[in-house]
This record gives sequence, structure tokens and C-alpha cells, in this order.
Amino acid sequence: MDKWVNRRVNPQGTCSHRLFCFPWAGGGTLFYAAWTKLLPGNIEVNAIRLPGRESRFKDPLYSNLDLLVEELCRILLPSLQEKPFSFFGHSMGAIVCFELACYLKKHHNLEPVHMFLSGATAPYSTLRQEKVTDKPLDQLTDDEFLERLGKLGGTPKEVLANKALIRLFIPVIRADLILLEKYSKEAPSDPPLSCPINFFDGAEDRTRNHDIDNWKTISSGSFDVQLLPGEHFYLQQEENTAKIIKTIAEKLKSS
Repeated sequence: MDKWVNRRVNPQGTCSHRLFCFPWAGGGTLFYAAWTKLLPGNIEVNAIRLPGRESRFKDPLYSNLDLLVEELCRILLPSLQEKPFSFFGHSMGAIVCFELACYLKKHHNLEPVHMFLSGATAPYSTLRQEKVTDKPLDQLTDDEFLERLGKLGGTPKEVLANKALIRLFIPVIRADLILLEKYSKEAPSDPPLSCPINFFDGAEDRTRNHDIDNWKTISSGSFDVQLLPGEHFYLQQEENTAKIIKTIAEKLKSS
């Protein structure tokens, strides 16, 4: 469990709710772990640590999203069954926690109290079904991959500019993006979830169309959208972080 989760308990409060936060492609746990000091003391922050980052730098990377979701369920299930829980995911993290929520509902009749999703194209969007004409990511050289990464947007310019640093992370970022490249879902006749959804996005994230309206189709619960100033990593701006935290705290107040 500790290998997969950076769990932060607020010493000022007693945990009555667990918030599980899922990283973007190549992302780690430290950004989310810092939320512990910002959220009410009853909310325990659990930042998911996927293979290839931090203490798991040498762990084998996943090339299949279904296998990743199954393993996440196996690891997290005891914690999810103990207390009410919610999910937050940005970019790739939004897709991972959506798929995990669907898996939990289907196999364990268990569902998040709330889902907070951010900066990702909706699962059932036709944009995900469009034929990709570019060379597959797993066939690119490192230089070609970095060039594609720059065109895709979403990676901070200062990270791309640090060639030594970015090359260390090429394997994990490439593996994560391949998961998304291969991801495709057909819309079911009924929404797979019933929990309320809050979707956040950067108002200036022009690198992709996230088809926000299509996110409504994943749940029969309520759906709210907040567009915040900034590009793909808008959530790292202090004022935006504060707004996201405020929304999470308000939505989980009675849980």
C-alpha cells in the first residue's frame, strides 16, 4: 500500500473521508500531498504513486490501462471499503480514476462520493475515436518523442528546456501517453456512474479540445464545470489551487 500511495493525515483532525488523487502523465505525488495542509482536517489525502516515479523509479511501467486499473483496485480496495472516498484526477489522472470508478462499481458495487476531474478529453468523446495518422508513440526515437511532446502541449516549457532532466523521464512519460493513445471507449446505453462530478479546466488550454459537455455522460449525478485562468497546468497556480481546494472542501463538507 505505501508503495502505491503517499498518504497524508492532517494531525489537526480525525479522518472521516479519503480523497485519492491521480497524477498526470509523468507526474508524482508531491503536488497533491501538499493539499493536506489546505483541506479540512477530516479529509485524508492519498496521492497515488504510479510505477516509474519517486521511490518507484525502477518499477516496471504499465502498457495496458485495464491491467493498471485492476492492480489499483486490488491495492486500494481495503481503504476504499473502510471510509467514504472521492477521486481527483488531472489529465491522464482523470481517465485513470474514471476507469477505476467504473471498475469498482461493476465488480464491487462501490462508488466514490464525488469525482473531481480536470484537464482531459471525455472518455466517450468522438475526438478519441478519430483515426490517428501520426506515427505511434512507441515507434518514435527519443528526439522524435520530445518533438511530439512539445507539439502536444501540456508539458511545462522549463521542463522541456532541461534536456538532461527530460531525458530521464522519457520512459515514464512515453509509457503514460501510450496508455492514453491506445485508450478508446464506446458510450454505454446508460451512464456507468451515479456520483456527482465537478470538472475543472484551464481556460487558455488551447492544445486540445476536452469536449467538456461529453463528460456529463459518465454519470447520472450532478455535473458542474469551472474554467480557471491558465493553460494545461493551470491547477499549479496558487490562486487556482485555492479555488479547487475550496470546491472540494465544500462538496465533501457533509460526507
